[in-house]
Amino acid sequence: MSLSDKKIQEEFRKLLEFKNDNEKLEFETEMIHLVIMKRIYNLMDEMGMNKSQLAKELHTSKGYITQLFAGDKIINLKTLAKIQRIFDVNINIEFENRKERSENLGNYDISYDKNDSDFGISNKMAVIPIDYEKKKPEYVNAG
Repeated sequence: MSLSDKKIQEEFRKLLEFKNDNEKLEFETEMIHLVIMKRIYNLMDEMGMNKSQLAKELHTSKGYITQLFAGDKIINLKTLAKIQRIFDVNINIEFENRKERSENLGNYDISYDKNDSDFGISNKMAVIPIDYEKKKPEYVNAG
């Protein structure tokens, strides 16, 4: 590895460091939100639903839905309860011990591929795996 490559890696590593605990907490919040919104996007895709239709079903504005998918707003529990009704699913949130997870599964990046088995929807139950090993999430655009 050349000196230039090492310098690039070091600069990249610095970009991925959290400045304080609050920044890390904000990141973790965004990652949980990202996973939830990806699951909702998949449900919408399965039903051929767009953001306007989802907004109508939720009795809210399309702008609010756009803000959720852009990550400008964080989804709340009441909206998630409505999502369960709209899509006729149960939301199952699992808590995992971080240490056991890293020993058993190792660190891995979140996959946004809707065909990825970790994010697949089966038996009409939306299972939300939570992983926030990345610094900054990218949000999906649901049409």
